[in-house]
Amino acid sequence: MRVLRCSVCGTDKRIYTHGQKNVVPPAITGHEIVGTVHEIGPGVGSGLHIGQKVIVATVIGCGKCIYCQRKQYNLCDSFTALGYDYAGGFAEYVKIPAPAVAQGNIIPIANSMSVERAALIEPLSCVLNGQEYLSLSRQIAPWSSEPGPLA
Repeated sequence: MRVLRCSVCGTDKRIYTHGQKNVVPPAITGHEIVGTVHEIGPGVGSGLHIGQKVIVATVIGCGKCIYCQRKQYNLCDSFTALGYDYAGGFAEYVKIPAPAVAQGNIIPIANSMSVERAALIEPLSCVLNGQEYLSLSRQIAPWSSEPGPLA
């Protein structure tokens, strides 16, 4: 995948400043990735095509546990992740592992969507997931007009 944009989040800053046990230097971090399909490996029958604009889901489940069977990869006890266990998006190109492709981690987006907005889809999904987890009503929407990381 050719990387067009990769956002910097609080986790990236924390890894850079303090390290993290599953990120062994030298490592390429970055998991809020938008880009285009540059090459398709053998056996990848996912309906992707060269030049297609995509975003990438970070978490790669083990594929065997009850959570993975339910497609709840983020709950997998043995998950791996782009930008941590695999090279991330702070590079010109990133190789997406076959298990990630098979799990649907490459998500096509409209060509009309700006890469700047697309790079914010992953952090927005974290906010929405947290809001759902906390069962916040539509009347109470967490919002900050101040710039800064989510973490």
